[in-house]
Amino acid sequence: MVLVRLKSFERKLLEDLKDKFSIIKQNVTTYEMRIKDLPESIKKRFISSDGMYLIRIFPSGNIWNPSFLERFVHEIRTVDPDAIGDPVTLYVFTKAFRDACIKAAIYAIIFIFVLLLFTLKDFAYSLLVMIPLILGTIWTMGLMDLFHVNFNLANSLFLPLIVGAGVEYGIIIIRRWRELKDQSIGDHVLFPFSTIKGVLLAGLTTTVGFGSLIISDHQGIYSLGLLAVIGSLCILSAAILFLPALLYIINLGSRRKER
Repeated sequence: MVLVRLKSFERKLLEDLKDKFSIIKQNVTTYEMRIKDLPESIKKRFISSDGMYLIRIFPSGNIWNPSFLERFVHEIRTVDPDAIGDPVTLYVFTKAFRDACIKAAIYAIIFIFVLLLFTLKDFAYSLLVMIPLILGTIWTMGLMDLFHVNFNLANSLFLPLIVGAGVEYGIIIIRRWRELKDQSIGDHVLFPFSTIKGVLLAGLTTTVGFGSLIISDHQGIYSLGLLAVIGSLCILSAAILFLPALLYIINLGSRRKER
């Protein structure tokens, strides 16, 4: 019984609303709004003194996504190469900063390699010192996709920072290997545990230092810390696991040639 009454009330309410809207529609005179009908304060914001109109385009996606931001800016510039706005400014500034960090990392690698040549006085040894850094960086790029980490305005600093921090592992191992290669047992050059422990300790302290940035609430600082930790561990792993194995293969090949 109650349900029947409620349905009847709902029907009558809707009929009454239709009548009211019909009355309002009959008594309201509407016309198409024109630009001249807009307040002067709004027209000044969107129309210049020489009659040029301001067109605002809002992105449909997240501009903090680098791939979307790049696509959005490129599409805008196909319409107007001189378009400006926050997404364009963010894209230009981020790209310039990232390119600057890449150049800084390249210059650092070149200067470090020259310094190694001057110190070690051997091209091959200087190249071997750089291998953990190069290999660890390649591993880092691969893991970035696994952990869904992209380069941004903050973590681009990782590149020049990790170059100086990562090359020291190769220096320690190569210098120690040069000291011990003439004291080899058969075809083996035995590294003392103190050398590996020193490299491991240097790598872990660097990792912990960078890792402290991960606790930051700022997403940019967090991504910088995460990327630096991944990079430090990759370079450390390459120095401890790959470089000694490579040195063993090189030493084995040279001794076989001597025989």
